[in-house]
Amino acid sequence: MAQSSLAQAQTGVPGAEVLRAGQPYKGTTLNFISLNYLFSTGLKTLVPAFQEATGMRVNFELLGTLDNLQKQQLELSTGSSAFDVYQIPPFNRPAYHKSDWLAPLDSFLKDANLTPAAYAFDDFFPISTAQGVSDGKRFDLPIFSATILLYWRRDIFARAGLTKAPETFEEMLETCRILKEKVPDVAPVGLRGAAGVEANLWPFPILLYAQGGKFFRDFPKDMRPALSDPATIRAVEMWATMVRQYGFSGMVNATHEEVIVAMQQGRVAMVMDGHPLANLFLSQDKSQAYGKTNIAPVPRGPAGRFPAFAEHGIGMAKNARNKPAAWEFIKWATSQSVLLELALRTPYVASPRRSTVQDTRYQQKNNLAEGQYLPIVRQMLDERSPVYTPPIPEWGEVGDAISNAISRVTIGRQTAADAMKQAKGEVDRILKQAGYYK
Repeated sequence: MAQSSLAQAQTGVPGAEVLRAGQPYKGTTLNFISLNYLFSTGLKTLVPAFQEATGMRVNFELLGTLDNLQKQQLELSTGSSAFDVYQIPPFNRPAYHKSDWLAPLDSFLKDANLTPAAYAFDDFFPISTAQGVSDGKRFDLPIFSATILLYWRRDIFARAGLTKAPETFEEMLETCRILKEKVPDVAPVGLRGAAGVEANLWPFPILLYAQGGKFFRDFPKDMRPALSDPATIRAVEMWATMVRQYGFSGMVNATHEEVIVAMQQGRVAMVMDGHPLANLFLSQDKSQAYGKTNIAPVPRGPAGRFPAFAEHGIGMAKNARNKPAAWEFIKWATSQSVLLELALRTPYVASPRRSTVQDTRYQQKNNLAEGQYLPIVRQMLDERSPVYTPPIPEWGEVGDAISNAISRVTIGRQTAADAMKQAKGEVDRILKQAGYYK
């Protein structure tokens, strides 16, 4: 029996099949910083078994979206070794690569003494492993593959005489109008209205691309911003209308957390948000939407349908104090049995591994919305936009300029034309300074 299989048989620890025998890193303490979300909170419940099996200790620092980004960037930019392992935010990954903040993982993956065959790298979906690579080097491994769905309450729709989900964004606006008129005690739609690359700029590109709008003239050949194009302005106007006129109270400042609460409390008729949140939106114990919700593909527009995609990763700091020990944790956290255990024991659903999503227990647990959920998730991932979020190092700054402009429109401070003209000037300055053009 192989050492890894023997370790698993003896300990019963998820992920033991990839751990090194003999506790070579016993006494080592690792520090892990991450967004406070379903992967990391779930992993924290499993880490005591890892600590017992390895003799190591892992400290978790789990933060909200903005605090996580700010602290990560502060620690990495100053060369700090305070954190060994990092959750890699998808929208900031290119900036981390350009700044040379992360340690390459290739030597660990290729060393059979450090990474046994049981790790099964080929089990990851190719769309997930396509992320985390720069200049031929891998800097992180996938942990959280996300797209966006349209969740709709069939009971609330029925009160308005509606029987199906909107298939286009024009239909979505009309559906909102009917719902507001016929069912005034429930907000027609829930969206992330707050500014930010992980707030309104996560779902907004679905609408932007569907209307024929775009961020740049011809990415990546011509990086001049196209933010004042008529199709882009129309998309912003439609977004602002949904948020301001048809959203729940306070939605202009809502993140995913407020959208989850609104759905659970039965205050919205439909939500366009991430598929990883399904077990929260539709929780049998916590949500009024349980057993009353259908799921549909995101709407299309004149230019087509453009589903979202983002892949979160896990990597180690370039200045990590004990890289082999950090790799032991990363390897364990992304192993087949750990990701499956997370998916079976917690609300985590966005596994990047085939072995998870093909497991019958996973499929039974996530047989949501009368069996609609998993097939539509697969459809959205298969039809994902080729470039959903432009993978440029400046996207954090560029995205902030765009998301703030959209937010100014939603609160009525500026017209879409004025806000996007201002954003175009800001983005033009950023990209000129970065050397994309003169």
